[in-house]
Amino acid sequence: MQFFTNNNDLAATLLRVTVGLICMAHGVPKLLALVSGDMGFVNSMSAMFGGALIGWAIVLITIIVEALGGLLLVLGVRVRLSGLAVAALFFGIAVIMHGSDFPAMFGVGDGAQVKFEFPFLIAVGGLALAFLGSGRHALMRD
Repeated sequence: MQFFTNNNDLAATLLRVTVGLICMAHGVPKLLALVSGDMGFVNSMSAMFGGALIGWAIVLITIIVEALGGLLLVLGVRVRLSGLAVAALFFGIAVIMHGSDFPAMFGVGDGAQVKFEFPFLIAVGGLALAFLGSGRHALMRD
């Protein structure tokens, strides 16, 4: 049973790659849509937060953290910083965008708990990586 003891490096790598791939799966399509001229995400963020400038800022931060931060996590580069950025973004998504769905986690509401739970879980994974670091199997250990 040696396999199940002292595998912190393997656990960090598994968490890092999983969170990174999930972030990339969210960020790369947004980046590709923006590059192709699709302004849907920009328009929805601008409408939601009351202005084009703040909408663009949110879009750019989101794409950078999800696409680039996700890639850095997968590769194992600047994992603590990337994990912290992912945690901040996804905690914001959970609270600001889906905070009203929080009661659904406890059976109250319309069953929309996944809208809150998913970004919250990714945020906790990012925070754990900020504490754990990259693990041994990374391009740049931290």
